Amino acid sequence: DALVKSIGELNGNVFFNKHIEEINVGDKVVKVRTREDIEEREYDLVVTAVDTRETLRIVKDIPRENANKLRSIEYYGVICMVLLLKDPLGNIYWLNNADMDMRISGIVEHTNFIGPEFYNNKHIAYVFKYLSPEDTLYGNSEDEIYKYFCKCMKKIYQGFDDSQVITYNFYKTSKATPVYKGAYSRTMPSFEVVPGKIYMLNTSQIYPEDRNLNNGIKLANRLVSKLKKAEIL
Repeated sequence: DALVKSIGELNGNVFFNKHIEEINVGDKVVKVRTREDIEEREYDLVVTAVDTRETLRIVKDIPRENANKLRSIEYYGVICMVLLLKDPLGNIYWLNNADMDMRISGIVEHTNFIGPEFYNNKHIAYVFKYLSPEDTLYGNSEDEIYKYFCKCMKKIYQGFDDSQVITYNFYKTSKATPVYKGAYSRTMPSFEVVPGKIYMLNTSQIYPEDRNLNNGIKLANRLVSKLKKAEIL
């Protein structure tokens, strides 16, 4: 809410529930077409903050070299189960897993960082797994994944029991993280999609740093500095 208010005070607009169908570069402007609006919106400059596949889908007439770089980026998906618990699992905040016999990437007990007093004295934990969207686990039902994840949790936290679970929710995406292959810096996409008109900002450009909010903000600052230096902003 504070961010939306700040943007409004700077004469900006925030549009909710709009689905971008197409972005085209005209003679002097960039035209954005949404599913909900009859008329296109026109802008001097567009920055997309979606993944490379989505950028390829919506931005038309990307120069071939730039399009090839976007096309070369591969993604891993993620399954994240969020548990609301009566009791804590343990005293660890973030636990990564390297046991190949347990197909989870880790467990984050959120309320060991932000106390349960902020959550009606309930405890919150995330169980997550990064994987290929083609992995059989990715296609399993929520009930199947819940049972499997709980089985893994019992191996780590032997006092854990299903009766501790008040409720749970699942979140999945097929494009959670780019795969940083060898010599990735040579194929990493630049900010420029259509130079001078359309730019892109996403996690495929954070390398060699980690994907987190701090590095996302640093990346955004780099793009803004670049545009100002080129007198585009």
